[in-house]
Amino acid sequence: MKPFYYSMVALLTTTIAAMVIGCSSVPEPGALRAEREPREPVVPITPVSDDEIQDWLQVPSPEWRDQIIYFIMTDRFDDGNPANSNQGYGEFDPRYNSHFSGGDLQGILDNLDYIKGMGATAIWITPPVANQWWDPKVEYGGYHGYWAENFKEVDKHFGTLEDYQRLSATLHRNDMYLIQDIVTNHTGNFFTFTGPRSTTDFSRNFERNLRSVPVNAPTQEPFHMNDYTNAEHREADIYHWTGPITNYQNERQIRTFQLSDLDDLNTSNPVVREALRDSYNFWIEKVGVDAFRIDTVKYVEFDFWHDFHHNTADEVPGILPFARSLGKDNFMTFGEAWYQSRPYDDTADREIAAYLGSEDKPKLPSVLNFPLHVDIKDVFGSGRPTDQLTFRFDSMYRHYPDPTLLFNFIDNHDMNRFLHSSSYEEMQQALLFMFTIPGIPIVYYGTEQEFDVTRRAMFADGFDSGGVDHFNPEARGYRYLQELADLRSTNPVFSRGTIEVVKDAPYGAGVLAYTMQWEDEYALVIMNTGRRTLLMDNIPLELEPGQVLERVYQVNGEYPQELVVEHGSVVHQYAAPGSSAVYLITDRTDSFPERAGSITIENLQQGQLFEFDGEISGSSSGVDNLRMIINHNTDRAIPVEQQQDGSWTAMFPAETLNNGRHYITLAGEGSDATVYSASYLVEVDLEYVLVTEYDDPVGDAHGPEGRYLYPTDDSFGNDMDIDVVEVWRAGPNLKLGLRMADPINTSWNPINGFDHVAFYIYIDVPDDDTGARAMPFQNAEVPSGMEWNYMAMLGGWMSFIYHAEGSGPEAYGTPASPAPAITVDHDSQTIYVELTAESLGEPADLSGTRIYVSTWDYDGLESANRQLRPEPGQYIFGGGDGRVDPLIMDDTGIIVVP
Repeated sequence: MKPFYYSMVALLTTTIAAMVIGCSSVPEPGALRAEREPREPVVPITPVSDDEIQDWLQVPSPEWRDQIIYFIMTDRFDDGNPANSNQGYGEFDPRYNSHFSGGDLQGILDNLDYIKGMGATAIWITPPVANQWWDPKVEYGGYHGYWAENFKEVDKHFGTLEDYQRLSATLHRNDMYLIQDIVTNHTGNFFTFTGPRSTTDFSRNFERNLRSVPVNAPTQEPFHMNDYTNAEHREADIYHWTGPITNYQNERQIRTFQLSDLDDLNTSNPVVREALRDSYNFWIEKVGVDAFRIDTVKYVEFDFWHDFHHNTADEVPGILPFARSLGKDNFMTFGEAWYQSRPYDDTADREIAAYLGSEDKPKLPSVLNFPLHVDIKDVFGSGRPTDQLTFRFDSMYRHYPDPTLLFNFIDNHDMNRFLHSSSYEEMQQALLFMFTIPGIPIVYYGTEQEFDVTRRAMFADGFDSGGVDHFNPEARGYRYLQELADLRSTNPVFSRGTIEVVKDAPYGAGVLAYTMQWEDEYALVIMNTGRRTLLMDNIPLELEPGQVLERVYQVNGEYPQELVVEHGSVVHQYAAPGSSAVYLITDRTDSFPERAGSITIENLQQGQLFEFDGEISGSSSGVDNLRMIINHNTDRAIPVEQQQDGSWTAMFPAETLNNGRHYITLAGEGSDATVYSASYLVEVDLEYVLVTEYDDPVGDAHGPEGRYLYPTDDSFGNDMDIDVVEVWRAGPNLKLGLRMADPINTSWNPINGFDHVAFYIYIDVPDDDTGARAMPFQNAEVPSGMEWNYMAMLGGWMSFIYHAEGSGPEAYGTPASPAPAITVDHDSQTIYVELTAESLGEPADLSGTRIYVSTWDYDGLESANRQLRPEPGQYIFGGGDGRVDPLIMDDTGIIVVP
């Protein structure tokens, strides 16, 4: 996991969730839960008897490309045994995200019918090992499993070794598989360093975490040797005696310093290496685990991974030879190497692929596909250009030996859920995409029930459940995933094939068409990621004329039952907003109409640059109703006047578009079919002009009455103080420059280039009468004299935009797109935010637009603004009551665009 997880949730997050579930739905801590009515099985699971458990622990490895993985956070899934929920240390309280909720291994076992019925063939569970239950230093608990105190014991909250064995055996008996999440980088937070730290001696100011519960040091040898003041412990060198990472650009710190104060293991020490191999061989032998997902691999020395996987020592071999000795010849591990990934940049792919090693010195068998995840969120959730995916697939084939063995996902336990800022229809497309491309799909628990809070509990008594169970097999998301699982499992082309994007949209949301090929199987997937009906013209395919493709699946729109290849392409006239279709090749052929007539564009070149409106011209023959279609958008086709000789002239409206690449196509009606010109891809580059500046007082970032205090952690400074807001225009596009009073914070290595501040930008667009005044989740309203139509919400890890429709004090509104683009100029301390005309509803004129900017901070894993309390905490604001006081650290007045 990258620092975001530990910083925002597991360790650095000290927030206690503001959403408190009513007493009627959540018992007081320690109360016994009522007996639950048994649920009807979705797909009956064959149980195993006590005598059969050992017989079903060790089974041969599966073909991993055929698996569909369901990822479960054990504590939040289901409570099968309420007796183990509360261990009596104050660590259990399902009212709060920071505490244990009660989910356990028995709860997973009780719901295997539900999981299998959805189409999943394997489960991945968060670490079940004995954990630090509560860290008083950060007021957060280890319910998630990543703060180990003993790598070879089952945590008492989750059950017993026998419970785990029964789960594994039952999975195997029912042709399913078990993936265990593991950690090799660190234990829990049992020691720390206080006060100033020397740059050369990080042993100074050593302090043990003596109030940690249930133990204040690991109980497993040799990890118990963690007291630097003890000479024997110090010389054993089990840990890196270092402080927390402060510079994520420093390689030594990344590999050997403490990730968010979690005690960093000295994984160069042979004793530590052997102990970790032994610890995880234990689970393969005793439980029959089929695969490991490995946490935080980027924080461990590179050389460790070859030893961990491939060591051939007789006594304690690496996990792969040990698994082979038990008949698991294809034991899988996939690592979490969470590197920053930017659009059209393969840096992250290169860095992540390095963890696979080489043929001479292999390391991990596979990795989580974080770069593709970012593009999935961008394209399907934020309306970004679909050609980002074209670039990413090209990069995958360059850098990974076999993309079909990468592990794909749309969200997980360390980030906002996909539905936090996107619609259900957008999630449908993202999931269909994931199920029809190379790579093994992972579905995070609750996706099928449309969860939008990262760690909401599935069971009625758990955190943020609303007092109801969420195991509904009739939910539309559940049924949709059943259909996708069936589509993938019955067509090996999707798990084995090679992908080629044959049409994309470089201008933004829109056309995406790709093929998958494997042996004699061939599939075509067509999507419209945009919010308007689009023309799907001339999709190029390397097939013979007359070959027939048959539709096998569609969603959110009506597509032809068959497509016939014409001259190297197929034409599908229209695609509804957010619609998708899947076609498979048949062995049939059919005739197709020859399109009478022609249209040519004569004064345009591919890639031609437009810095303002420009005239284009050409000729036509045998067509009428000539029109210019920009970016496949037939709703705004521009009529084109034809002369008697067929010549025509039209004005390309570059000044109404956003900067970037755009398609131009001419269409007309022939005698028996629509005729299209060739499509031209051109570049629009409008000059941004600074139209106004707003000077904000410096030093006023302390809340509406000047009484708020920043969190006490050293990583916070005066990060939320706005100095100047610059307003730039380029045609209908808007750019804001947010110049900050102090240097921009990057303490948690944020992907967007700034941290410890979130911006809430409210925009009142002329001629939009759907405005609102309430600032969602900020206990405030926009200043008198404006109503907002759009709200951009920006942070180090997020970029969202919402329309005011459906908004309120506790509702963001309707997700809009594309999301703002963010760039950072650290030298000038300025964060630039670009909002395209499409983002703002394509206003006719930006003049008179009103803008209001406020700052606070956002906690991604709580899916909420950072808390405000009377007294500040390590990661909590002080000086107010966040339930009623405005969550505003700094703000501007109303800024009017001239």
